[in-house]
Amino acid sequence: PILFKEEIGEERIDNIVKSLIILKRYTKIGGTVLALMQGAGSAEKLAIKSLSYFQNNFENISAHPLIQKLQTIIDLEMDENHILKETINYGIAFHHAKLPNIVKEGIEELISSGLIRILCATTTLAQGMNFPITTVLFDSLNVGGGSSSRELTNSEFWNIAGRAGRAYMDKEGHIIIKMLNSKRSTIDKTK
Repeated sequence: PILFKEEIGEERIDNIVKSLIILKRYTKIGGTVLALMQGAGSAEKLAIKSLSYFQNNFENISAHPLIQKLQTIIDLEMDENHILKETINYGIAFHHAKLPNIVKEGIEELISSGLIRILCATTTLAQGMNFPITTVLFDSLNVGGGSSSRELTNSEFWNIAGRAGRAYMDKEGHIIIKMLNSKRSTIDKTK
């Protein structure tokens, strides 16, 4: 982690750096890696940091018609300089409740088409999703922020974790949980 921290120009090893280390390993496997984040801010922050780290390693897919379609939607619905326009050019996206529905639908179309390699999302996407996801990284077992923060229920956890591994495409799926305070506490929370 220390060498990686220096490689990406970070001053300390925080949650984002730890997530990037995991993403580095699991994006090499192929398929989409879903990083389930606690809130919209952390989802966007990880996507932006992922862009700065992976931009030179990921293909620029901005010429793809579905990317161009979503670029136009973002221009109309959000801001022509919105960072999401840049991240999707490299197959990196974020998805949360604060995005306009039409933008979320565009991101979901990119996921279904296999154009997204890293998806930083909240449970807004994960509930009821049926997308090709190879790896699920639980950045936290909490959802929401501030006074509305709560732990994922066991059924919510397994609903999301069960999405790892694409039927007839992947031999296996990967579920990664950052260790909580202890190994025992992590096991207890994910039973």
